[in-house]
Amino acid sequence: DELKNDITRRRSVPTEFATFVMSKIAAEIASILDTLPLTLKRRHPDLEVRHIESIQRELAKARNRAAELDERLPGLLNEYLDTAD
Repeated sequence: DELKNDITRRRSVPTEFATFVMSKIAAEIASILDTLPLTLKRRHPDLEVRHIESIQRELAKARNRAAELDERLPGLLNEYLDTAD
């Protein structure tokens, strides 16, 4: 089977594995984003509260996108396959 050969050669991976890996990476990114405002405040005490709050709002958007990744992957795969035809 060609697909099994591609997997054995590490040229392809099962969709479930890709979803698992992307979910893990997204969680790691979310963790980093969660601590970034405090890190910035410690390193740059001159930053005003409004700056930190602005950063927090933008990071929340990025965290939310990362958290949705495992749910979005099937649709993104379909989109990719549709364009690959």
